[in-house]
Amino acid sequence: MRTGKILQVVGPVVDVVFPLEEGVPDIHNALQVVKTTSDGSEKTVTLETAVELGDGAVRTIAMESTDGLQRGMKVVDLGRTISVPVGPETLGRVFNVLGDTIDLKEPFPEDFTRHEIHKPAPKFEELNSQYEILQTGIKVIDLLAPYLKGGKIGLFGGAGVGKTVLIQELIHNIAEELGGISVFTGVGERTREGNDLYHEMQESGVSAKTAMVFGQMNEPPGARMRVALTGLTIAEYFRDMGYNVAIMADSTSRWAEALREMSGRLEEMPGDEGYPAYLGSRIAEYYERAGRVETLGSDGREGTITAIGAVSPPGGDTSEPVTQNTLRVAKVFWGLDATLAQKRHFPSMNWLTSYSLYDPEVGKYMDENVHSNWSEFVQHAMNTLQEEASLEEIVRLVGLESLSERDRLTMMTAKMLREDFLQQNAFDDVDTFTSREKQYRMLELILTFEKEARRAMKLGSYYAEIIDGTEDVRDRIARSKYIPESEIARFDEIREQIKTDIEKTIQHGGMTHA
Repeated sequence: MRTGKILQVVGPVVDVVFPLEEGVPDIHNALQVVKTTSDGSEKTVTLETAVELGDGAVRTIAMESTDGLQRGMKVVDLGRTISVPVGPETLGRVFNVLGDTIDLKEPFPEDFTRHEIHKPAPKFEELNSQYEILQTGIKVIDLLAPYLKGGKIGLFGGAGVGKTVLIQELIHNIAEELGGISVFTGVGERTREGNDLYHEMQESGVSAKTAMVFGQMNEPPGARMRVALTGLTIAEYFRDMGYNVAIMADSTSRWAEALREMSGRLEEMPGDEGYPAYLGSRIAEYYERAGRVETLGSDGREGTITAIGAVSPPGGDTSEPVTQNTLRVAKVFWGLDATLAQKRHFPSMNWLTSYSLYDPEVGKYMDENVHSNWSEFVQHAMNTLQEEASLEEIVRLVGLESLSERDRLTMMTAKMLREDFLQQNAFDDVDTFTSREKQYRMLELILTFEKEARRAMKLGSYYAEIIDGTEDVRDRIARSKYIPESEIARFDEIREQIKTDIEKTIQHGGMTHA
């Protein structure tokens, strides 16, 4: 092994010099130096080569605290990049950026199977262009911003809008309902939040299908800068085994902040808002390692990695560099809204700003395999919500009573879509996961009510009469989200009651018709 000596230590940056005849380590190579701690024990500190300075010197980034490192200490080049444990044994465990366990359980032996964290993205010819829907069971996602297995998703929202909660819900549904595997990477995560997440995973019973990697807020920027790659490496093992894997990075904004901090330490020319000029390529590298690939071994075996990156734009400003560079590579935009979060609307995803570039593929699949009018229903629901948004300005100025009867019905329908369909209780055993069939049935009830109500208006019934005559059935529509999947036939009863109640309203206040 190549050996050198510490030249200088400046915070998390360590300069190391090697004999000229031995050469210098490759970029990203892992180096190790042994220091003596305050209690007299020895501790190994891992460095990563970042820049070649010339004359046998390199500038490295420390993955751990540099306290105790001194000029002249011996440094060993491992001849490889940082490597971390991979395999089924990683599920249910918690790691740091170096792959060391931090859950107070038995550590992995030194000879355990390890993979290096710096890997290229799958080659184009290895990717499978076929698409397959990945259902989350979260209605606002599956309906308005769906994604495919191997997709690339950006989850955007400021502080306190529910990004971490939504990620937890995705992990639970992927593990419990779909039998998939999740890898959670906490980038710059608060210790308290990481501890809470770990115990929630334990209590919910999904930890056995989840691996967790943390680069905590109090760790050096080098650790926070590489922790997402550690999680990706663990995920790639399961992908190559033929599993469907979802990796969540919370958050890529703190990852970018670590990149900015280290870039300044390395004396690099800053780019937009102080971020390094290569910020876009680093974000792209994370998402490009996702995808659907044909694995080695059995013919036709496939594995997928679906990448989700949480972005926390300062002040909700989506024009900032991290958001913009994410939007260039992510094909799904999940925009969480502070106003919805304040109203206790879960998930607080703004249905007007969120979008998915997978919509055409998803719509075609759903029309062919679920119901032929799925896309029609989705488009109608979206149009109704957009129309509500345009009418809200009028309502705020002059009140609801100023609207026409038809517009008031539009507002009522949109309210039913928002509160009875899109709002979801993550803590309810039934409502936490909604199948495609149940989603369709729920949406069908709301749109059937609107259709029948408009028919009643056309035949002379007033809006107030329709509302008074359908109070019971509207309550049943609102509570339909709590109907178990095994009792889905009850939706037919509610649909028939809608038609019956509307017909009674017509006979009472409208014109008779043939």
